[in-house]
Amino acid sequence: MLTIEKSVNHKHKSFLIPFFKEMNIMYPEKWCVLHSYETLPYYSESDVDMAFSGDNIGDLEKLIVKIAKRTEWQIYQKLWYDSKQCFYYVLKNNSSDVKLAIDFLIDNEGIGRYGFKTSVLTSKCDTFNEIVKIPNSEVAFSYKFVKRIVKKIPIIKDEEYLLKHYNMSDTGVIDEIMQEQFGKEGADILRGYFENKVFLLSNKKINILNKIKKNRFNLTIIKPLQKLYWESRRFFDRIFYPCGIIVYVPNLSDDDIDKFKEILSKKFSILFRFVEINHSSSIKNNLKSLVGSTLIISPVDNFNKNCTIQKHWLFSKYASLDEINVDDWSDIDKISQIYYEKILEILLKRGNFFEKYNER
Repeated sequence: MLTIEKSVNHKHKSFLIPFFKEMNIMYPEKWCVLHSYETLPYYSESDVDMAFSGDNIGDLEKLIVKIAKRTEWQIYQKLWYDSKQCFYYVLKNNSSDVKLAIDFLIDNEGIGRYGFKTSVLTSKCDTFNEIVKIPNSEVAFSYKFVKRIVKKIPIIKDEEYLLKHYNMSDTGVIDEIMQEQFGKEGADILRGYFENKVFLLSNKKINILNKIKKNRFNLTIIKPLQKLYWESRRFFDRIFYPCGIIVYVPNLSDDDIDKFKEILSKKFSILFRFVEINHSSSIKNNLKSLVGSTLIISPVDNFNKNCTIQKHWLFSKYASLDEINVDDWSDIDKISQIYYEKILEILLKRGNFFEKYNER
């Protein structure tokens, strides 16, 4: 069992400790934190990236809601970001501006971007700090390596991590995982590198491995059909349950717009993946922001405080900010706070709908 000294920063422990404990009771062999777990369960420096191999997503979501209510946190965002059912939840503490993101990779068919079955990721896990399930060294090495290859991210910064886990691994198990990911041809290429403990591949080799991986996926009939089905469901879910917001402001000076954006970016933090300015009021950009997790700031000539925030492309589209006065626009800090509080209210209502849905 791996442990570290308790971190000074405990800002997330009120949710994470009871949540991990309940996960160990309900799903003892079906979950893990994939990486960056060194500060858990006290706080997370970024998203808590988890894998879940259970069959009932509804029960998992009910557990998140239950623990959130018990510990005075609330769900403000839920984004379905990949196949099969990979969800990104953002919570906020009721008594502070502390936020927490939990990212669940849920893909028991191996049809998502990285092609890892979550049953593999959650198999024979180690335990960190008594309650946090983490991948064994073979899985930790393989997942990090394959993820970097697929995303075409330079491996150089991960060499120490990869070497540490490779040295603690059964290399035969790693070879089996590589054959599952890249076939015999790809595993043969990698075996020569791994035997010499070399993990930095040329761009040419990375492209070859990605091509092999893609061809292996397309050679089957079932997996592409499964992916098409789940991607269609994901598309319609994001259309009808948007995570983005569009805010309209008058045509302020560039400095004021930039300051407004900077303040909202800091205030919302992880509640939105992106905060962007759309000077052209492009329909394409606006729709993209609504179905994604983007906060769009759109300056307009004919500002109308009754149509200040667009929260959906179809249903109850706009929210008003009746409390805004003309003089408020001279104080960007004040106006930013007004927008911030209203958008939080909108996100919370979306979250309340999500909670009621899971209670049924």
